[in-house]
Amino acid sequence: YKDDNTDKEELEVLSVIDFGPIGSVPTFMGKHPKVMHERIAEFDWADELNYGNTKIKGTKTQKHNRPKYKLLSKIENCISPNGLFTFKNYNLIK
Repeated sequence: YKDDNTDKEELEVLSVIDFGPIGSVPTFMGKHPKVMHERIAEFDWADELNYGNTKIKGTKTQKHNRPKYKLLSKIENCISPNGLFTFKNYNLIK
């Protein structure tokens, strides 16, 4: 929510979302559905993402990068690579 009193500096900060380091996220190598092709073509903010594995100084630590959640993720990946408590709201059609 932004009201008329929001400073321009605040708007600039709000316009950039820091997802944290995403270097450990596996790259999707599958085939996208046709409905996504236009959306992917509009993806013009890749240069704003942090593809490394380390946090940029001065940015907030994301929840998924806190030690507790990193440890839980490692344990979960060791036990079941597909995830222990995953939910998929779709059926894969072959």
